[in-house]
Amino acid sequence: MDYLLNPENKFTADYQLLFLTHDKSFFDFVAHKIKKWDNIKHWELKEMYTGIDDDKNIEFPILINSDLEFIDKARKYYDARDFTAAAIYIRKELEKTVNERLPDELVYKADGSFLSLQTLWGNLCQRYSILKKPISKEVQDLFSQTKLMVLNPQAHFQRLSQPLYKIELDNAFELIEDLKTNYRIPKQTILLVKGTVLEFIHPTVNYTFKCELISDFYIDGFEGETEIVYPKTKVLNFRFNDVDFYVPGLKKELNEVEVHTCKLRTDRLHIVLKNLKKDTVLHINNEMFIRNTTIKESIWILKEIMDKAGIGIE
Repeated sequence: MDYLLNPENKFTADYQLLFLTHDKSFFDFVAHKIKKWDNIKHWELKEMYTGIDDDKNIEFPILINSDLEFIDKARKYYDARDFTAAAIYIRKELEKTVNERLPDELVYKADGSFLSLQTLWGNLCQRYSILKKPISKEVQDLFSQTKLMVLNPQAHFQRLSQPLYKIELDNAFELIEDLKTNYRIPKQTILLVKGTVLEFIHPTVNYTFKCELISDFYIDGFEGETEIVYPKTKVLNFRFNDVDFYVPGLKKELNEVEVHTCKLRTDRLHIVLKNLKKDTVLHINNEMFIRNTTIKESIWILKEIMDKAGIGIE
């Protein structure tokens, strides 16, 4: 394989190369070698299976292209009666369909790793409920009926009969079709992106408050039904009369442990403002905060962003 694919030997430049095998392991090995020596886009990888027309009791060839969408591959494998492979691609398609309908903060864990499909499904149901477009009971039942097999097909395939497994795959296809047809992707209008630093400077008191957004600030929803999604934030610093982490209303400076705890908090922006408004010395209100908060490395202030979007902070 190395000899044939090495460009110095000019086989790939001068000839059309065909590799045929009935061995799936060797098929995967060839694909691995091609990726090592060449651009995989220069090749066509196809799998061929035998399908059976139950009505006519005849066989027919099924060709599966490597660049097919997950759902198309799932249907091809389903027709070929390779139900385990079909279930794997159904799962991939379901994950893709659900992820497309969720913002990043509802897809990833804090460390950047993916959430489980079960958790993603819960987030999807919650999001559409908030947007007044709840996932129907019928669709939720479809997910419940198929999740055992779709979530872990290899672990259960040998224990269940083929007819039951086929029914669950039918339900999974129906579930994905229903989601795509009846639950369109909500529109997100991003106001401020994750990583933005905001700094509030009090207009009459020597006080500043600085925080960083750890999720996007956006308007979510459909035409006629939107929801303001306030960003999660982490406190970088607050300063009163040139003393860091001093709380005017309590007349105290936070100790090291309290500062550490404060920096670990991830409150939403409107909750942060609500807590700031409790300080009896600062007398902060919504309008004061919005008007006097600047956006680091931007020519805009927070008020201009929110005025353009036609929203405030509740």
